[in-house]
Amino acid sequence: MNIQQATKIAVKQKRGITRKSWGPRSVTILPTNTANGCLLLFFGRKHEVKSNWEPTALDLLANDWEVQG
Repeated sequence: MNIQQATKIAVKQKRGITRKSWGPRSVTILPTNTANGCLLLFFGRKHEVKSNWEPTALDLLANDWEVQG
């Protein structure tokens, strides 16, 4: 699915998103409506990492987004 579809589902279900092409155990992006922007969760870490993550053009055009969590 595209990033917009994945984000809509993730926000509704309070889950994160990731790209399949990033491989297993990759980063999970938690979209928010806060000034913090997106929060990043890394597999194996116990805390969230605040980030000003901005998707690349390839991320925005990709159709391999998945809802996680």
